[in-house]
Amino acid sequence: FTLCTMPRLSVDIVIPVYKEELALPANIPILENYCTHNLNGYDWRIIIADNASTDRTPDIARAFEKRNNIFYHRLAQKGRGRALAETWRKSKADIVSYMDVDLSSNLDFFPSLLVAIENSADIAIGSRIARGARVIGRTAVREIMSRGYNFLIWLFFRVSFHDAQCGFKAMKRPVFLELLPLVENKNWFFDTELLVLAEKKG
Repeated sequence: FTLCTMPRLSVDIVIPVYKEELALPANIPILENYCTHNLNGYDWRIIIADNASTDRTPDIARAFEKRNNIFYHRLAQKGRGRALAETWRKSKADIVSYMDVDLSSNLDFFPSLLVAIENSADIAIGSRIARGARVIGRTAVREIMSRGYNFLIWLFFRVSFHDAQCGFKAMKRPVFLELLPLVENKNWFFDTELLVLAEKKG
């Protein structure tokens, strides 16, 4: 008989950055080490998407390209949404994802995003507001602003997700490509608009 094995899913992890010359050398090795030891079932890449940084970010990011599975992409214009849109659009991976360079979301939850996609979800997101979530080291002002922002999103759009701005998201690439032409914002509102459109389309 012939033993059939399922093909490994490919995952692109995009790290959008702007003037992050301090955070990159501190956190990219942490992310690389985590992926090496915990994403054995996936073909993964880390892509540093540079939003027109004017400090040492480009030099530091390019140095990481000497390692396996780490790539650098430079954009001429600023905008987190623009960085995500361009790198995800050019991706060939089955799953596109992103996280903030400060790794503020616990990496131990990242495989849960991927498993959710494997189990038929189109999009999986982290949330700092969901029941049971623990947020460490966040000021009261930031917490109030975050909850206020998400309340306004619910008020205007009546969506079911809790945390539109959490920098911890993954989705099937074909789903993203279907939604991309509908998204107008290329800056900080990009992922909120993407999620609202996704929910309205089911």
